Amino acid sequence: MLAADGMHPEKIALLLRMEVETVREIMAAKQAHIEKCRKKLEQAVKP
Repeated sequence: MLAADGMHPEKIALLLRMEVETVREIMAAKQAHIEKCRKKLEQAVKP
């Protein structure tokens, strides 16, 4: 999925033969996971 960063959900859906809404949900989940991990890292770095 990293190679798909910056691509439009419609193009990804076409390439993967998936529904556009499904691709959007996957991308949203991926972004939420990234944010969660970023917050954990920031907490770990704070003294």
